[in-house]
Amino acid sequence: GLRALPLTAGTPYDNRYLRSVFSFKDAAQAAGLGAIGKNSLPITQDHGPRVRLSCCLAEVQLEPTRDIKPWKCAGCRICIDVCPPGALSEPGGGEAYAINQFACSSFLGASGCCCYECQRLCPAGPLRKRPYKKMVSI
Repeated sequence: GLRALPLTAGTPYDNRYLRSVFSFKDAAQAAGLGAIGKNSLPITQDHGPRVRLSCCLAEVQLEPTRDIKPWKCAGCRICIDVCPPGALSEPGGGEAYAINQFACSSFLGASGCCCYECQRLCPAGPLRKRPYKKMVSI
């Protein structure tokens, strides 16, 4: 009997600014699931940045289902160093991250696929696949 709005991947966004109408990662941080890291992704204790988010907006106060330990980005710069289009940079002014969304989006569009290097090589969480190797620009 509650009003609710389920949101899944593909939420509308503003093409002028490459910003979503509703930020899943900000909602995840506000819910205590993790903190947004230098790679602009929410980093959780259990999975690092390797999570997919869906949301359900509802007019109800919910109690947490488990204790979530605070988690913060380790600040190691791996995501910044490995970003193929160079879209990530060191954040400043109290910001959690600095991303050139247009460089990231252009790279993804030109590659015709996906990137995920910042997500794949992040040392947070148990699924890191191979050792960090700094990308070299030619």
